[in-house]
Amino acid sequence: MNENSNNSDLLLEQPFTRMSSDQVRGTFLGLTIGDALGAYLEFSEKREPENYLREYKVGGPHRLEAGYWNDDTSMALAIADSLQLSRGKFDPHITMRNFYDLYGKGAFSSTGDCFDIGMTCQEALRLYEKDPSNPYVGSTAEYSSGYGTIMRIAPVVITAITEGDAVNCALLQTRLTHGSNECHLFSEIYARELWHSMAVPEYEEFRIARETPREEVQNSGYVRHTYEAAWWCVQNTESFEAAVIEAVNLGGDSDTIGAVTGPIAGRIFGVSSIAP
Repeated sequence: MNENSNNSDLLLEQPFTRMSSDQVRGTFLGLTIGDALGAYLEFSEKREPENYLREYKVGGPHRLEAGYWNDDTSMALAIADSLQLSRGKFDPHITMRNFYDLYGKGAFSSTGDCFDIGMTCQEALRLYEKDPSNPYVGSTAEYSSGYGTIMRIAPVVITAITEGDAVNCALLQTRLTHGSNECHLFSEIYARELWHSMAVPEYEEFRIARETPREEVQNSGYVRHTYEAAWWCVQNTESFEAAVIEAVNLGGDSDTIGAVTGPIAGRIFGVSSIAP
């Protein structure tokens, strides 16, 4: 890892009024663990239970060392760092500058180099480079409704004082790189459910049934599919470990499915279930 790996510790040491320390650490570390475990399987086919990946492994499409994270955690760390610099307030310019430092310099990366950052994010960062006066440059096109915003939401929910603050900051960080209505919808849903540590009943229509066969769970880069897959994994398992293992073995964008499942399971079960 590199020096930026300490940034999450700074976030986790802050006092919070909503989550216990166990829940805070579980939420953030759940993201990182899911991302790092899934990195090896990114772009692969679904694995069957008898062949599940259950531990960090060297290699994968980015040839990472075991336990190294992808862009999901890097962007979450960038947001966490910006929240530290602005004393818990969401500052879009600091956040975008951090994203740009990741993109151009490899800041917050597990390797010191930028890799795997999505095209929608890249487009937004290039627009911001041309005109840094406006940080909210996310594409409003529906085809750009990727998972790039829900994978990095955990820090703004952790630091929020109220549910409204959590949702508002989740939407603001979304608009930086993703402006579609669908991205906004799922950012709000995911933030509220992280806040409440549960599948909020009013959003049931956006989740797939628990009884859905595993082969029908989709693993694309579409934000809805990622959200559906994450909750399916949580609702069909009984521990943090089982949920994240189930998630990454869906293949496809396995690192991000892991990074979206991890905070939910970590928030529910706490860090004590991850590292007793």
